[in-house]
Amino acid sequence: MPGFKMRARSKYTPGTLPRVVSERKEILPVTNPRDVPASVYHDAVLPELPTPQRKGIIDEWFTLSTHILPAAFPRSGPDVPYPEGCDADGLVVSKVEGGPAAKEARVETGVKVRNALYEINRKHWLGELPGNSEKPFWACVNRFVRKVPLRSDQEGGRKQVTLLLAHGNGFGKECWEPALLHMLLNSRDDDPIIEEIWSWEAVNHGDSALINKQNLGAFYEWLDNSRDIINFLTYYLPNTIGYSGDELPTHLPLISQDISEARAQSGLTNRTLVGIGHSFGGCTLVHAARLSPKTFSALVLLDPVIAPPLIEPGMTWADGWGLVRPLTALLDGAIIRRNGWESKAEALHSFKKNSFFATWDPLSVELYVECQLWENKESGEAKLKMSGTWEGSVFAGHRGLFEAWDVLPLLDERVALKFIMPEAHLLDLESAPYLPFLRPKNCSHIVIVGTGHLLCHEAPQDTGDEIWSFLRKEYGSTWQGKL
Repeated sequence: MPGFKMRARSKYTPGTLPRVVSERKEILPVTNPRDVPASVYHDAVLPELPTPQRKGIIDEWFTLSTHILPAAFPRSGPDVPYPEGCDADGLVVSKVEGGPAAKEARVETGVKVRNALYEINRKHWLGELPGNSEKPFWACVNRFVRKVPLRSDQEGGRKQVTLLLAHGNGFGKECWEPALLHMLLNSRDDDPIIEEIWSWEAVNHGDSALINKQNLGAFYEWLDNSRDIINFLTYYLPNTIGYSGDELPTHLPLISQDISEARAQSGLTNRTLVGIGHSFGGCTLVHAARLSPKTFSALVLLDPVIAPPLIEPGMTWADGWGLVRPLTALLDGAIIRRNGWESKAEALHSFKKNSFFATWDPLSVELYVECQLWENKESGEAKLKMSGTWEGSVFAGHRGLFEAWDVLPLLDERVALKFIMPEAHLLDLESAPYLPFLRPKNCSHIVIVGTGHLLCHEAPQDTGDEIWSFLRKEYGSTWQGKL
């Protein structure tokens, strides 16, 4: 079982951390949905959920429902078709069939697709791919509401908090449930009250990807995930806390203009919002908190992919694509990975023998198969909801992690930060252990020993315990003593 240890204080100080001359571009503002042309969303045929509603694994305490909302409009980049070597669904195809030669040809095609994805991002950075996609994109979000409303005499001075969860690349909105389960199993009477949980899903992941399949392409801008999250929190998050029986329609309605304007100016005055993000999700939450400074009370960041640009003197950020070797390796693996199995049962059997899943908690593996694969109703065949090229486009468009290095020190010091880090970081860069020192005030960090980058999948109990410990410290019954 992984354990905890506090990292010894670094030899670095905020003044000696690596700094760069920022080439960060301004984030595209989030347009009020009421100002979006009606033909884009309001007059469009509303999509249905591609998979049925399900019970969450924390059903003892919270009722789960899945909802759809429009993503931010327009997008931060143009529509870019898949490069040569991909089929209409973005899957890498090879003209050679069968045997070792087919595998070699597939790898060779994958390298060409990878290089094409990097070139697309380089050109976009240089302004050679102008334009902003005006295609409609939709996002899915899971809502967890308490089974039983709390009586006023049960509150006991405890703070009530709303959680917003953001997944890493290649995973979906359901991946947090094992950690949530352990959090709730270990709750105490003096703990903060989780009033509601919303688990976000990016437009090219999971059920969101199935809805947006026809509009996805070879380019993805990380900052659009941040914009989509703020679009949700400003214009679609209900103004009242729900309980079991308080059902919302599948398509979340716009809240009132007055409330949206108040949120844009002052944040969520009737909620205490804690963002919890892993990897890509953690990075994009940092951008979201910068975009809307008064929205979040705290951020819990699980090995967020944030680093200074790996460039030499005289180079620009556009020259640095492909220099983050761990991301290139993940990109290569994503592009050519297997996409289909005879059934979910066969996929689960295969995953249990796969070294990638060997360190995962068994419940995390089972939940991945249940929720990140979809089944053909006629044949029973199971396929990944997110194609390898969609996942690869996220790895390829990693400028957002460089920009977050500049953004993190600028976050409002009112926003509490908690870094939960593994022993083995994804990027394996010298800068990784020093992220907490970029904005040291109102910030804490811990390392979960024996874990890698996918710590919330490998050690959901320890991850949940550490998140709960932070919430208890910040918002438990003794929270007023900190003021």
